Amino acid sequence: MGRQQRTTTQNQPTPRREAARSPPQSGAGREMMIHADSSYLIDLLREQARGKSGRASAFLEAHAADHLVASVFVVCELEAGAASASSTDREQARVRALLQVLTVVYPDERFAPIYGDVLVRLQGMGKTVKTMDLLIATSAVVDGAALVTANRKHST
Repeated sequence: MGRQQRTTTQNQPTPRREAARSPPQSGAGREMMIHADSSYLIDLLREQARGKSGRASAFLEAHAADHLVASVFVVCELEAGAASASSTDREQARVRALLQVLTVVYPDERFAPIYGDVLVRLQGMGKTVKTMDLLIATSAVVDGAALVTANRKHST
């Protein structure tokens, strides 16, 4: 699924960084880029902790040939959640293990103008979106990628 594992000398996982991004390719034999929202990745982590597959695992299996990525904004939400958990060390370890197999994408020069355009269009439709959600969605738009989320409010 286009995953790479990298670690630092302290054996702490370092997510693969990707600044210059090319649009996803579709068609036979080509993987498609899919951005994962934090809600989807949290569901995946919960399924792994329970040792029981669910909708998140099924999606992952169905898209095994595709390139699943997470924006740096998703990583921030995952790290914040882990830091606020009652078992901080355990949750941080689970998040960082997940990050070992994901490509983390960072904004480039295309990001800010697209963010502004998407925000203005949403406001013009009378919709309000939380800033972090808009940052995550814009990352997917920049890449021309689908965004997988477990949050039903985000699918409208």
